[in-house]
Amino acid sequence: MIRRPAEAAGISFEIPEKTEGDDGCKAGVPLNEAILEEIGRDPGTLPLLSYLLDQLYRSDVLEGSGSTLTYKTYKRLGGLKGAIAARAEAILTSQAPEVRLALRRLLFSLVQISVIESGTQQITARRAPLSGFPKGSPARRLLEAFLDPSARLIIAEAGAQEEPTTRVAHEALLTEWGLARELLCEIAGELKTRRMVEERFTRWNEVSGAARGARKLLATLPLSSGAGLLVASDLEDAKRLLRNHRENLPDALVDYVDRSHATARRKRRLAIGAFITLVVVLSVLTLSAIVEAISARHYSQLMENALRTDHGLVIRAEASGDAFMTGKMTDSRDVAIAIYRIRLELSEQLAKFDPNNLDWKHDIAGGNARIGFVLEQQSHVRDALPYFQASLAISQQLVAAEPADPAWQRDLNAAKKLLIDAGKQLAAEREKPTASRP
Repeated sequence: MIRRPAEAAGISFEIPEKTEGDDGCKAGVPLNEAILEEIGRDPGTLPLLSYLLDQLYRSDVLEGSGSTLTYKTYKRLGGLKGAIAARAEAILTSQAPEVRLALRRLLFSLVQISVIESGTQQITARRAPLSGFPKGSPARRLLEAFLDPSARLIIAEAGAQEEPTTRVAHEALLTEWGLARELLCEIAGELKTRRMVEERFTRWNEVSGAARGARKLLATLPLSSGAGLLVASDLEDAKRLLRNHRENLPDALVDYVDRSHATARRKRRLAIGAFITLVVVLSVLTLSAIVEAISARHYSQLMENALRTDHGLVIRAEASGDAFMTGKMTDSRDVAIAIYRIRLELSEQLAKFDPNNLDWKHDIAGGNARIGFVLEQQSHVRDALPYFQASLAISQQLVAAEPADPAWQRDLNAAKKLLIDAGKQLAAEREKPTASRP
């Protein structure tokens, strides 16, 4: 495997006449046998053999115009393991400063934290889409330098109908190159976070996909469930990952983290709003009790309503309505619309306590959208229009209040679509010819 291809090409291996301690060669031992001995000490290095021979050939034959592969070059390359590190260092050093700085970003995209059979975690190579490195960017320029046929440190692959991907040619690049090891130690925490987010996103996407498949009639409605999204410390780690690597992550993963953040922020605002509402109501209660008993009785009723109509009840009512909406009973949609009306009433009561709470306004918009949707499914399109219009108006208010919130924009688009579809149905009904009387 080492000697015969060289002989066929008219290339020989140096046979030193005397032992040279500095070069690691022994008198009478050909270079190919020294290489074979190094492989025998660590069979895991066998995949590096072709790379080492290629580098020896390029240095001693193509560049040196010789026909013998030498111990001197073998030593300079760093032997079997050091060859790949030496080549990587040389390529990196030849690049512009801004390109050299892109090595961290390149490694983040091309490595991952994997769990092996023993349950321990280790860094391994992974494929990354070539499109993830914009042409002309420092990371793309560094990638192309490593992709060059003279380097062969990174390779590109493309199936017949698949997007081209790129990966590290030899994992020894990650273990033998000192600079790469240092950078990987620095980003190990980020790699673990990315793995966690990817696993959580996969599970969430599977559950959400199944739910969407089972509830096709509700696909156009804005759903506010946070099941499966990131929370607590996992969410904080994911937000930190986005701050450092947003441009290096797939859009779907970025959207998942943003959605988790928006949902967590909304829940936090709801909790704060509910607490403030309770404090205000209790304060008014105390004052009213002193001033006038009838006022105290009035605000006592308001407080009781506030405690009874918490946001959790609104969410549970929505889920119950959705279940009946997809039910098979003949009156299931009537039950659904009754539940949605209760849900809307609860949301409106909460909004009375805090008119500036955007999340409670969002609940009102969702309630109107759902009622209108059921009416439309029951062929009561004209009755559904006022609900769709109310949902659209509130959604527009939410976007105007917080233009940067992607959830509000998604809901606005959904509200517009519901209203447009209903208008098309009405127009189609008006164009139908009137049936002639017998």
